Amino acid sequence: MARIYDVVCPNCGEIYQWCKYDEPIFECEKCGFIMAQKQDENSKDFNQNYIYEWKPEVLVFGCGSTSEQVRKASERIKADFDSQQPEKVNFN
Repeated sequence: MARIYDVVCPNCGEIYQWCKYDEPIFECEKCGFIMAQKQDENSKDFNQNYIYEWKPEVLVFGCGSTSEQVRKASERIKADFDSQQPEKVNFN
């Protein structure tokens, strides 16, 4: 049975759905943050079925997590991300 996890980009707070049997999502579609890295073949956690693993800063919420925990983490990151963006100018 597939297990679906919520994954939050640590840069912009975008939420993704990820199945643990799939490769990690390499790049955030919203901000371009690289969320996965090549596995270290000497690591005790090395899995020969996959090329990439999550970067440590990526938030992966397991089956015991609630949607509220995921949403709050995402909103906190989005607020920081939005505050760092240049202000948009309206020429109208």
